[in-house]
Parts: sequence; structure tokens; C-alpha cells
Amino acid sequence: MPPHFYTTERGRNAFTLVTVSSDCRLRKLIRWHVRPSFQDKEGWFRVERSIQNGPWEQVGELTDGLLLETNYTPVQEPDRLAWWRVVLIGRLGEYPSEPVQEGFAPNFFDLQYAHAIYRREYLTLIHYSGVKGSILHKRETGALCPVCSDEGAGGAPLRSDCQSCDGTGRLGGFYPSQELWVFIQGAADATQRVGNQLGTVAPGEKVRARTTVTGWITTYDIWVNGSTGDRYMITAIKPEVVYKDYVITYALEMERLPFGHTTVVNTPSVIEKLPSDHRPEHHHHLSVEDYR
Repeated sequence: MPPHFYTTERGRNAFTLVTVSSDCRLRKLIRWHVRPSFQDKEGWFRVERSIQNGPWEQVGELTDGLLLETNYTPVQEPDRLAWWRVVLIGRLGEYPSEPVQEGFAPNFFDLQYAHAIYRREYLTLIHYSGVKGSILHKRETGALCPVCSDEGAGGAPLRSDCQSCDGTGRLGGFYPSQELWVFIQGAADATQRVGNQLGTVAPGEKVRARTTVTGWITTYDIWVNGSTGDRYMITAIKPEVVYKDYVITYALEMERLPFGHTTVVNTPSVIEKLPSDHRPEHHHHLSVEDYR
């Protein structure tokens, strides 16, 4: 590590992991995880880059999330002398992560070939087989829920059905949604029957699905069908189409969640996080009073 890059003080490192990678979409991704026991997590994040032992420079905008997709094209910007770090801007101070080296450039031809496969898979999803929807990721940072969170337990929610924080323990419930196209293939159990692709699936039933790899998707995320408004919890993810080091599509297993006024993923605060074109008409007439 360059000598002018200081080591984070003991007890002030907010991060358990920071990674810098290139993907088949020709983008560079910065991902990070915040230590669950770290207390000062009520803030945003700043991603910084340093070239050849130079000063740290901010990349992109401040983000309220755990991922940043950058405009540094992997083919054009490989640099073993480039270092990255993430800074948590908390209420009590700023907490930089340990610097992470950018690494060698990916093989140009492998990356171009992986991108061509990705583009074909993505176009097939949006033009033929896929359903447009939104992915929601539960908050791991932000202000504690004033209704149900236990500060002494690191912000763990005391009520899984708390409609103030959508059962996450953090004010706001979920991070801002991201668009995600999904192909619903059928029942997870081949002995069962499931309706058409748009999802006439009974609550509690599991379905198999596939999607192209996005920057941020994990188990227990919520996928909202943009056509029907159905909510699905992602219960399993595994690579499906892979070319060398590049994962291009995921195979998913998803469980449909019940629709009801007492189910936290159906609250108005969750609906408001969805893009306007992802809010089905049968949700529009509902108000906060309907959920009390």
C-alpha cells in the first residue's frame, strides 16, 4: 500500500468488505458492506479514487446504498496504480475504508464476448420473455426506526410487521428501487403447475425465474412485478449463464408474498419507492388509512 495511505484506526473501520470489479456490461462496480455492529450508520457514502499516489478524488455522486456503478470503462481504465476507497459520512464523523487496489485489466476479447452474450440475453428479456419490475433491498444503514428498533441490539427490528420501517429496523425501510426484468419460468417444484408468465401464482408458492446480472441483487430482496403488483421474495440465487469469469444470468427461486393491508411490503411507503410506471392501478386508490 502506498505510504501516504493511512491505516484506519481500530474501532473506526465501518466496513467489512470493499470490492472493485468489472462486469460483462462494460462497467466498473464498487461494492461494500458495513459492519453490523458499527453504530454511526446514519449517513451516505462517498466513493473515491487515487491515481499514482495522488490525492483522493470523488467518483460520481454521494450514494445512499451499498453499490456504485462507475463510468470508468474497464477496457480503457486498467491501472495497477489506481486505488479505491469508500467513505461513510456519519452523524459523528467520516469513516474511510481501507484502500483497495484496482487490479489488472480484464482480457479485452473475453470482456467483449461476455458483453455480446449479455446484450443478447437482455434484449431477449425486454422484447420477448421478460416482465418489467423493480428490485427492493432492505436497508442496512440509515436512521433507526423510532417505533420498533432496539439501539442496543444494533438496530435490530423488534417487530417484523412494523409499518413504520417496513420491518427492517431502519427508517425508510428499503433503499431506492432499481429496475429489473425477470422471466418467470414456472413452479420451483416441477410436479406443480403455475399460471402464465405474468404470475397467477398463489401466495406462498415458489417459482423459478431468470434474469440478467445487475449490480445489486441478493437473497431476501423483494421483486415487484410491474404488471400485476405482485411481490416476490428472492429465496435463492445461483449463476446460470457464465463465460469464464463473467456471470451473465442468474437462476432465481422466488416466493410470492401475500397481498394484504397488514403485510409490510404492501404499505404506501414501499409503493412510493417504485417508479411511477411500476405502480399498478389496483394499488393507486389505497391510502395510509387503509393500512392502519
